[in-house]
Amino acid sequence: MLGPLEIQVLSIFILMISPTVLFGIFLLSSKTLRSKVTFSTAFSFKGRVNRSTYWTMSWCVYSICFTYGLVISFLAAGLDAVLGDKALHTILIIFTIPYVIFLLWSSLALAAKRLHDMNNSAWWLLLAIAGVFAVLVVASVSIEMYYRIETQQISGKIGQLVIVLIWVALGCLKGSDGPNRFGADLLKTADANFNRDIAPDKLNQGDAALADYDKALHMKPDGAEVYVNRGNAKYNMGQYDAAIADFDKAIQLKPDYAGAYVNRGGAKIKIGQYSDAIIDYDRAIQLKPDYAEAYFNRGLAKEYAVQYDEAISDYDKVIQLSPNDVLAYCHRGNLNWALHRVLEAKQDFQVALSLAEESGDISRKTTIEEILQNMG
Repeated sequence: MLGPLEIQVLSIFILMISPTVLFGIFLLSSKTLRSKVTFSTAFSFKGRVNRSTYWTMSWCVYSICFTYGLVISFLAAGLDAVLGDKALHTILIIFTIPYVIFLLWSSLALAAKRLHDMNNSAWWLLLAIAGVFAVLVVASVSIEMYYRIETQQISGKIGQLVIVLIWVALGCLKGSDGPNRFGADLLKTADANFNRDIAPDKLNQGDAALADYDKALHMKPDGAEVYVNRGNAKYNMGQYDAAIADFDKAIQLKPDYAGAYVNRGGAKIKIGQYSDAIIDYDRAIQLKPDYAEAYFNRGLAKEYAVQYDEAISDYDKVIQLSPNDVLAYCHRGNLNWALHRVLEAKQDFQVALSLAEESGDISRKTTIEEILQNMG
C-alpha cells in the first residue's frame, strides 16, 4: 500500500515524464511527425527548417534530454550509498558531458536553421547571445562595485529568460517565401504531384488498389511493373518507406528500369534523403539520357540540397528536352532569384507566364503574375 509521500513522488514523476510519453505516442502514430524527426534535422547546421519542424524537433530534444536526466538522477539516488560522494560526483560529470553536448549542439543547429529560414546568417544568433551576456556581465560588475549588491543569481535568471525568449521567438517568426540562399521553402513543393513519373493515375490508389496489386504479384511474383505500380499507390498514400521497398524490388527484378529509379528518388525526396535521390536520378539518366522527368526531379533534389547551380543545370536540360515545361522555367526562375540574378529570374517567369497562358492554366498564370509583380 503506497503512503502519501510515495503517491506524491509517483504523481510528480508521471507529470514530468508525460511530455516524453506523449511525444513517443505521436511519433509512432504520425508519418508526418516521423519524417521531421531525423538526425540531420537535429544536428546539421545546413539548410533551413520551418516553424512546425522547429517545434517538433525542440519537443524531441527536450524529451530525450529530460528522460536521460531522469534516468541519471534515479541512478545517482540508488548509487549514492554504495559509491560515496566523490566517486558519484565523478560519474555524474562523465554522464553529464554527452547530455550537455547533445543539448547545446542540437539547440544551436535548430536555431541556426530557423534563422536560415528567415534568410539570415546563423552568426547573428551568436552575436545576439554574446551581446546580451556581455551587457549582463558589465552591468553586474558595475552594480556590485558601486552598490555592493550581489547580482550573480539575478543575472543568471535574466540570461536564462533571454535564451527562452530567443527560443520562443525563433519558433514564432515566419520564414521567407520561396527558396533563399540557404535552401528551398519547405512549406512548398514544385507541384501537387511534384514527381511526375509517380502515379499519373491518381484514382488508382488506396487499399483496394493495394489489394489488387497484391493479387497480381501472387500470380506473377517477378512482375517489376506491378511492384512499381504498388509503390506508386503507397507513395500517394504517404507510405514512402513502403513505396521505396517496392521500388527496390522492381529494380532488383529489372535493373535497367529507369522509371523505378525515378520513382524511388521521388519517395526519397519526400523523406529528406536528397543525396540518395540524386544517385537514383543519375542512374535513371544513365539508362535513359533523354529522360526529362529524371532531370527535373534531380534538379528538385539538388534544389532541396541547396546545390542551386547544379539544379539550374538540370532545369536547363529539362527545357532543352521539353521547351514547354512551365515548372522547369518556374524553378529555374526561383533559383536565379535566390542567387540574385534578377534579370534571368524575370525572363524565366515571363516565359513561364506565356506558356501558362497558351495552355489555359489560369491558376498557374495567376500565381506567376503575382510572382512577377512582387519582383517589381
